Order: sequence, then C-alpha cells, then structure tokens
Amino acid sequence: AINSYAFQDCRSLTSIIIPDSATAIYDGAFENCVALRTIEIPEGMKYIGHKIFENCLQLSKISFGNTKDRFLLISENDWAGSADWYTLICSDGTLEE
Repeated sequence: AINSYAFQDCRSLTSIIIPDSATAIYDGAFENCVALRTIEIPEGMKYIGHKIFENCLQLSKISFGNTKDRFLLISENDWAGSADWYTLICSDGTLEE
C-alpha cells in the first residue's frame, strides 16, 4: 500500500510506477507533488483514496491496468486540485477530464 501522505510535498517527483504488490493508495498520498506528470497504477489495485493528486498541477496522464468501470468503482478520489486536463488510460480505453 501507499500510505496516506507518503509522498506529500515531493516537489521534484515527476513520475511514479506503483508496484504490482501495492493494492491501495491512501488519502493524499501524492498531495502537492507539483511536478508529477504521469502515474502508472497496476491492474490489481483495490482502493484509491481521497485527494491523492491534490495540487498535482502538472498531472497529465494516469495509466490504469484495468477497466474504466473498475477504476471508477475503487476510486474515492474527487480529483480536487488536479490538472485542468489529464487522460486516464485504462485497459478498455480512455477517460478525459
């Protein structure tokens, strides 16, 4: 799991590949990672907490190894403060915000 606020304020972090062994990303895990542009989330992810990307102003691409429906089911994130535009790439297509 990626604990709550684990990478908070890591301002030089530009990309993250979550390992397959991680099954949860808890609240605020990447909050204020202002340089974060891309993240890869594995297929087996079971929970995505609130505001994990708050103030990640450069975030443009989220890759998820499962379906769009599965992402929406496990995600409690409201994407507050995220980039004005990002693409969510899932195994069955993309969602654009």
